[in-house]
Amino acid sequence: MAPTVAQRRAIRFRSQLLDRRGTDPLVFIRKIALYSTAPTSHLALAARVKGYRVEHLERLVADRQIVAGGGVRGSGFFVPVELIPMTVAVGADRRARLEREILDKRDNRKAYDRLSKRVERALDGTEMAGADIRKAVRPTEAEAFVYSWTLRLMAERCRIVPTSTTGSWKSNRFVYRLWDEWLPHVDPFGMDEEAARAELARVYFEAHGPATIEDFRWWSGLGPHARNAVEAAAVPERGDGYFGTTRRASAPTGVRLLPIWDATFLTHRDRTHVIADARYGSVYDTSGNPTSVVLVDGRAAGVWTMVEDKKRLRVAAAPFASFPARTWTAIGKEAELIADAIAVPDLEIIRVKKAPSIAAAPRNFFMSPLRDHL
Repeated sequence: MAPTVAQRRAIRFRSQLLDRRGTDPLVFIRKIALYSTAPTSHLALAARVKGYRVEHLERLVADRQIVAGGGVRGSGFFVPVELIPMTVAVGADRRARLEREILDKRDNRKAYDRLSKRVERALDGTEMAGADIRKAVRPTEAEAFVYSWTLRLMAERCRIVPTSTTGSWKSNRFVYRLWDEWLPHVDPFGMDEEAARAELARVYFEAHGPATIEDFRWWSGLGPHARNAVEAAAVPERGDGYFGTTRRASAPTGVRLLPIWDATFLTHRDRTHVIADARYGSVYDTSGNPTSVVLVDGRAAGVWTMVEDKKRLRVAAAPFASFPARTWTAIGKEAELIADAIAVPDLEIIRVKKAPSIAAAPRNFFMSPLRDHL
């Protein structure tokens, strides 16, 4: 029997770890659900992991337990090293399309071969930030376009790997090492595509079920391969088109401040359990990017935005309708957890009367919907 909307809300609140039961970020990362883009990665964990601090995620990367890589649908996720062969294999078709689009023009492939060899020589025995690699490689004006894609294409092919970032906790300026030097024990191409698709289906339905094949197809980007992958993984069928095991979960309670691109809004095609169809434009822009959301009792109830300057964190929040006093109090407590996670001593909460429309706003407005109030 298909789960009701209320049952899906309860089950997915718990499976997303939004009940904040655990203290290990790896539990969530193993769900292939944590975007590697900062600050989303840190804010998503602060909403889920007790006592989370920025250095917890940084340590997992430094200890080579996870890497930032191309996940499903080409999005960047943190991936546990044991799942790297799976994610690399399921991305083979997408990776080939990207390479054809960039390299099968003029002499781009020859330029890429030259540039990638120069990158490898620069990184031999050391690590370098992206800006420093460029200085070492010194691409010519004619090579500039191809070079703008070179580091990404090399990372996609597991020739290089990001090992850290430079700058603040919000930085996405990566530092790179040669793959064979950083992860010599990991064969990223050690799994065939069919087996990898089945393994991805197993991971998805175990982490995010019960769900439909359409949910899985949308999340994974596997297209016509999705159904075969579910069958190969022997995912149990619940009936009415739903697959995955049945879980018991209490109705969600409490407030969470979820960042842009949070997995809560990106793991299922049917999101009526977390936001009504009529409210879709309050959370998603026209490209399908979800904004930063105030989640109340498992439902999207408003939006929020933050800025910080190492000494002060300012958080603005706005409801779709209205927030009672207890919700504003809970928003303050959630903001305190973020301040603790990023080691900022001072905090200010700004109450905004009403949330703006995300769908009707200009491009990239979703990234900071209340910026005019900060």
